[in-house]
Amino acid sequence: MGPDINSVQFLIAAHKRGMPFGDVLKIGRQDLNVDPVKMRRGLTKAGLPDELFSPDAPDTRFAEPGFKSLGARSIASLEASAFEGEKFVHKPNQPVGNEFKQRFDLVYAGGTLEHVFNFPVASRTNFLLP
Repeated sequence: MGPDINSVQFLIAAHKRGMPFGDVLKIGRQDLNVDPVKMRRGLTKAGLPDELFSPDAPDTRFAEPGFKSLGARSIASLEASAFEGEKFVHKPNQPVGNEFKQRFDLVYAGGTLEHVFNFPVASRTNFLLP
């Protein structure tokens, strides 16, 4: 899963309201479920950089270019395995350690939590607590 057009519009609105997109952690590798032409149109309308979605841009099937266009300086993924090159490997049914707390400006879970068995543990905002 990953951001669709509604999620992208929500993220653009959050950016316009001052949401920081500095250090982003994606829970799972996120696809970008928006056509590059629509993505470019939405970014242009919002006054955001759209060159990552130009016709000659590299692959835009994952969410990283979208987060970069919103100002992310770093983007990492946390996943149960490293098969797609995730930076952090962590079982989502287990609590996260202190090394993750207060480390990210934005934690995005766009279709991962329905795959876990211990939802209360996986859904806690323990990324933000000291």
